[in-house]
Amino acid sequence: MASTAFVSSGLEFVPNNYVAPLINENTPEAFHLMQNFLAQSSIGRALVEPQKLSVSQIKSFSETGVYDDGGDSGTPSIVFEFQETEYVITPGTVRAAMGFDDYTAYTIAVGDAELVRMMREIGYGGSLTKIGQLKRPFLRKKWSFFFDCITRTFGKKCTNWDAIPTYSLQIGYSLIYGTHFDFGRLVLINMGEKMTENRGVVYFTRFCQLLFSACVSGVDILDEDVIPCFKLHKRIFSDLVNKDVKKGNVGDLLLPALVQQFLDDSIQADQQPEPINTEIPPSTSQPIQKSGRVKHRAVKPAKSVKPSTE
Repeated sequence: MASTAFVSSGLEFVPNNYVAPLINENTPEAFHLMQNFLAQSSIGRALVEPQKLSVSQIKSFSETGVYDDGGDSGTPSIVFEFQETEYVITPGTVRAAMGFDDYTAYTIAVGDAELVRMMREIGYGGSLTKIGQLKRPFLRKKWSFFFDCITRTFGKKCTNWDAIPTYSLQIGYSLIYGTHFDFGRLVLINMGEKMTENRGVVYFTRFCQLLFSACVSGVDILDEDVIPCFKLHKRIFSDLVNKDVKKGNVGDLLLPALVQQFLDDSIQADQQPEPINTEIPPSTSQPIQKSGRVKHRAVKPAKSVKPSTE
């Protein structure tokens, strides 16, 4: 686990694209609702995977990747090369690799008025005059954790984590109200813009690995090639609890309908009795059939351009 920037294979890896702490074990119960809600959301996989990173594979992706923003009406893309084969990444590639929901149409963004409504509904205690200048300290600890996980995973920055960028608000709005936000497009644009700024500095290390692995199959990650990923330490929970106690200018903890429904469903599931197995067990004298194993052979790709479907 890394917490500060480090250099490997001539590249500087900066702290962002953190792994979110979504496992309930050894964490305060007060945060379990948000942990579970995020883990089971459409961004659940992107918040935690992968946690094994190859410096050589990320280096190939980062150094050969060419970003195209698609213009005003086109589709953004990244083309990278590995072993004389080019791979094209589109928002569809990102959605498939990260487990985002696939829809026939997407919401690019909602207006500021809707974002203001959301922040009021979750009890934001600060000024909502400028939607691009909101801060996590004006939220109760559970919602502060919610936006901290989102920003540290998807944010194209490595400092000032108290600020809530507009794109984090858009992601939060989609999760809370169930809109068809195009997470794949956002991820690709943020990665492409940072890739273009400086080839020697790598942002989004986990996402680089996810996309490389989704495009290039049959390439193992050797132990000597592994680099650490950035993870949110569990001490953030005690920090959030301590800060929450001192807050006098934030609203009550409020749960919008979709989050409340998730909580109600979770409680109902916990209260249901365990099913009783009434089936008669098979006789021990019956022969046991051994299942066969299927071997998969990796095929070396030919030199070509591999487009990805939208």
